[in-house]
Amino acid sequence: MSVAAIIQSLINDLPANAEAAAKIVESFDMNKYKQVIDFATYANGGRNIKTNLPMNNE
Repeated sequence: MSVAAIIQSLINDLPANAEAAAKIVESFDMNKYKQVIDFATYANGGRNIKTNLPMNNE
């Protein structure tokens, strides 16, 4: 696939992809996200899932 064809495909797909992204953002639930992070932290032995260091109890 040529670079021109890839760029043309991106341009053609952009409206549909932007609409799908907007739907994801609109339905994003911060409480559910926090629950997932809390679960992952617990499953990681109470350590930060990014740094693997113990969590600070702030």
